[in-house]
Amino acid sequence: MESSNSNFYGEDKRMETEDAKGGQSFGGDSQRKPRTGAAARFISGERSTANAPRPAAATRSGGMNQMEIETSRENPNISTSNAMDERPIGGVKPPTFDMDELPVGGGQKIGFDELPIGGGAKSKMMMEEYPPDYDPNAQAQDAGNSAPLGTRLKSKIWKTRQGAFEELTTLIENASDESEYSEHSSEFITFVSDANPGAQEKALLLVKAFLEKAKRLHSIDPKDLSKVLLDKCFSGKAQARKLSGEIIVLLFEKSEKGPIFEAILEGMGHKNMKVNVAAVQALQELLVNFGAKKLDFLKPFVGQLEKMAGSTMAPARNEAMGFYKEAYKWMRDALKPFLAGLKKGQMDELEKFFAECPCTLR
Repeated sequence: MESSNSNFYGEDKRMETEDAKGGQSFGGDSQRKPRTGAAARFISGERSTANAPRPAAATRSGGMNQMEIETSRENPNISTSNAMDERPIGGVKPPTFDMDELPVGGGQKIGFDELPIGGGAKSKMMMEEYPPDYDPNAQAQDAGNSAPLGTRLKSKIWKTRQGAFEELTTLIENASDESEYSEHSSEFITFVSDANPGAQEKALLLVKAFLEKAKRLHSIDPKDLSKVLLDKCFSGKAQARKLSGEIIVLLFEKSEKGPIFEAILEGMGHKNMKVNVAAVQALQELLVNFGAKKLDFLKPFVGQLEKMAGSTMAPARNEAMGFYKEAYKWMRDALKPFLAGLKKGQMDELEKFFAECPCTLR
């Protein structure tokens, strides 16, 4: 800064010297050139204010200069602050809203969403969609209860279907003639396929009551009903498994055994392991209730039982081994020819069981 100032003043002195010499420059020019820029202003008395000291009033202290500070001390009731000075240093002016953002009729300005950033609980910030004791399905359920029985049996509300299954069960148990309920028998397979466990259990009780009361199956296909029991019911809850076993026993009593055998064989060869296990459980229910003779001494099932006994899936393998142990109680040594395809470890396990089995031939 000092170097630039010295050069500036040195240039002006040189110009004054040239004026005294008659306008001669170092370059030897005889014609004097007009002064321009800073030199002209300097000569005319207009000095630069670039380095001029700042006035004392420019010093800030908490948004006020020195004079304002003294005034506020003498007269505390007089406000010397400026609206713009109320902003924090480097801050921004608080946001304002247009009149369009105010609710109709005035009131508070519209704020931002009350939900915290990132979500979170809203029970204290927003109204619930329904009151605490309100059931959104209650109205539809009440309306469904007044509908005809056939409509309620197909309702989309599971509680309505469950109530309809119970009503039809009571109707079957108290009916004096099969014509009072036989019209719904064609839908029993759909009923026991219900996706809701509670409604499905009531449907199983319904089918059981029908098989116990009816003298014939009407429009029920034994194979289709057996397959649904294996696919949907045997793998369900304990009560559903119990009812499924009772139903397949009743079905075996009132129909030909061929369709039921086909359903069990298809289940034993199914890709789903749960269906494999259910098929063996159903076969065991029939064995316990009817004996080996009515099951053709298990000959139709020997091949599938060997495959399941050699399965890499432990549940299927254990179920097959358990069935062999139960079958031995009915067939004794007549069962052993069917075991030739088993592995040595499995044969050793069965031989040990056969030797220790205290039961007599049933």
